[in-house]
Amino acid sequence: MLRAKYREAIALGFCINLFFESENIIRIQEGFFMRALTIQKQFLAAVIGLGLASSLVATNASAACVYTVSNSWGSGFTASIRVTNDTAVAVNGWQVNWGYTKNTVTSAWNAQLSGSYSATNLAWNGNLNSGQSAEFGVQGATNGGAIETPAITGALCSSSTASSVASSAPVISSSVSSIVRSSSSSVAPVVNNIATLATATTSYVSSWETIRAVNDNSNPANSNDKSAGAYGNWNNPNSIQWVQYDWPQNYSLTNTQVYWFDDNGGVLTPTRAYIEYWSGSAWVNAGNVPLVKNAFNTLGLNGIVTSRLRVSMLNATQSTGILEWRVAGSATGVVSSVPASSIPSSSVRSSSVVSSSRSAQSSSLVSSSVRSSSSSLVVSSSSSSRAAVSSSVASSSSAAVFTPITNQYEYEGVNTSNAVYKDSNRFRLYYGADNKRGPKGNLGLHSDADVTRMLAHMEKVYDYFVTNRGFKSPAQSIHASRPGFFKINVYSVTDIDAGGFMGYNGTAGLSYLVMRSNLLNVDSISTHEFGHGITLAEAIWIDKARTGAWWETTAEWFADAYMSPLNNTTNFNTESLHAGSWRTIVHKDNLYEAWPFLNYLSNNPDNYSNLGRDAIRNLIRAHQGQETPLHSLARLVQPVSVQTLVGRYRARIAYGDIGHPLVQARVLSAQRDASFRTRAYRNLEAIDSTTYRVIAARKPQYTGSNIIPLTATGTGQISIQVTNLGNGLSDSNFTAVVAIKASNNSVRYVDLPNGTGSFQLATGEESSLVVTNTPNNLYLYNAFESTETSQESIGLNYQVQILGARPRD
Repeated sequence: MLRAKYREAIALGFCINLFFESENIIRIQEGFFMRALTIQKQFLAAVIGLGLASSLVATNASAACVYTVSNSWGSGFTASIRVTNDTAVAVNGWQVNWGYTKNTVTSAWNAQLSGSYSATNLAWNGNLNSGQSAEFGVQGATNGGAIETPAITGALCSSSTASSVASSAPVISSSVSSIVRSSSSSVAPVVNNIATLATATTSYVSSWETIRAVNDNSNPANSNDKSAGAYGNWNNPNSIQWVQYDWPQNYSLTNTQVYWFDDNGGVLTPTRAYIEYWSGSAWVNAGNVPLVKNAFNTLGLNGIVTSRLRVSMLNATQSTGILEWRVAGSATGVVSSVPASSIPSSSVRSSSVVSSSRSAQSSSLVSSSVRSSSSSLVVSSSSSSRAAVSSSVASSSSAAVFTPITNQYEYEGVNTSNAVYKDSNRFRLYYGADNKRGPKGNLGLHSDADVTRMLAHMEKVYDYFVTNRGFKSPAQSIHASRPGFFKINVYSVTDIDAGGFMGYNGTAGLSYLVMRSNLLNVDSISTHEFGHGITLAEAIWIDKARTGAWWETTAEWFADAYMSPLNNTTNFNTESLHAGSWRTIVHKDNLYEAWPFLNYLSNNPDNYSNLGRDAIRNLIRAHQGQETPLHSLARLVQPVSVQTLVGRYRARIAYGDIGHPLVQARVLSAQRDASFRTRAYRNLEAIDSTTYRVIAARKPQYTGSNIIPLTATGTGQISIQVTNLGNGLSDSNFTAVVAIKASNNSVRYVDLPNGTGSFQLATGEESSLVVTNTPNNLYLYNAFESTETSQESIGLNYQVQILGARPRD
């Protein structure tokens, strides 16, 4: 199986996974993996803090410029600035200014930011008729001070009001790039740290680390302080790796400071490191960076003027990494000569995002290997506040006119002037021919038949999920200010390691798909990526740290839901769902394989309320605050508990009985293999002839389970007593269910209340005991931040007494 060899990655060095900065181009891709992780460790953002936002109301609703604090978490905040044209005439362009005493801005969206601080409009939100408003957002750090509400000045700001918006729900500071984390370090921030305005890219980043940690303005306590995330390039010993900053204009640089990442293991302080700057035609060495651990290492840059800076590093025996890289400088007012295709058109900090694609051809995976760069994406809260679109949008979209747009919605500068394209009703596919192969010359060459087939497939997928199943349309912008339907851009390129990825353009508020040209018509890949686009379009799981790992699970569900009936294939992974059943139901190591849980919810074989055909749509839309999807599910299925539901799902997995015939066929086939049975089902060790204890390494984590096939030793009358031995958590509990399969492969279930019960096997029946870790409380956890001591990682410690049977060898 290739499956275990995947990793999330990104070609441009931006990382990502499911947060988006609204003005940034984001993408998700997946690739071949080298370590035991399948996706980056911090997919959707590290959870930095949990708090309650205070509530104040704007005191002057008529103010032309209003500053509103929308969220806060102690060390940071987000705020929005609304600019209203309260004059009698239209205006073409606006600028506002403000300042702080201690607070600083670390990222912004929907405006171009400069200085400390001035914001100007972007191309699409500068024209304001009388009474119209434009709104942009910022994220910032308190730097040890209180959250400030500064006055806003500017030509349209007759009077400014600062206010704070209420939020009664817990606020989670998430995502590597856009969060400033507090630190015990006494090192003061660099004055005019322009690193926060740069786009960070890299030669390589480990899938569990993030490039976006390097310029989040954090203050590490020591070289192994990963509380704010870390950039690392593990498994590249004795090789030069680099991190690069790109700015959209030239800056005069004073100095730079690097805080090395050193985990005392596979990532160590470099034995050699140096800075280079771009002269306009070549990289020029600016000097060596000191190699001191647990400190910022400073190199003077003496007024170098450039728009691109690079730090290169090497350790002779291990890999290297960075916790924070600062650059002090000031704008020169000269626009950078960096090619436009390398700089996001509208972003102060660009990030590329999200997704990974695999081929659904049997058990093999066609996917992307990419050098991942950051790990989390953040979509700004302002962009996520898409106007509600009714569920009837599906039917209305089928008759809508889908407008093609090229400006502010391009991948690497590809547009109608430098590429060949073909339209279907809702999609536009860009590809190459003759001398039209895009700015980079990397567009794929295709026959008209291939292009037509791909577009036809995408139209069918759109109809299936949007028109027929009522999901929101990726052809609609998530920005309420951009109504209507737009063609979804698809790009065929030759130079990505991934099978494909979903990208997001924050200016347009639209997703797009990029496909590797030789895999253009691998339908499982394009369907997977389109699934990411739907999840984005729903605009509910954006900027939600605890949904992060579920994005890939959901995209795989989209792919299987459409492709499995069509091709009679499935991606069900028996190794993960049986041999790895002890893991949390959606975990950083199984997020691509966890989709059968969503399939179970959609098929609803146990007839729970509010599940069935629309379960996944309902699950996404039920989400509140910063909860996990299991918390959303709890409200949907009440009065049935999630603990009961998960226990029954795990029991049904024992024989693949989730309403998916191909899954059951694959499970029953695997169970005929003796080596598989050993890997998957050797969960207990004998205490005596009737009593068994769970093996330490197989203790099921939160929502994980042990599948224990039984061999009858008598008449078929079997009694079982499961006892919780305790694991140090006060709410530790379990669900025990026996799955009994008949010779015709039908399955019945016997619940064991409090772990106790008995049953009689009929002729030809076989049984499996399934014990699931279902504590009394649902845990608020981020799958990418779990550690061995996190409550969701602590295994259920139990023993079993079995009469009339024994665990099958």
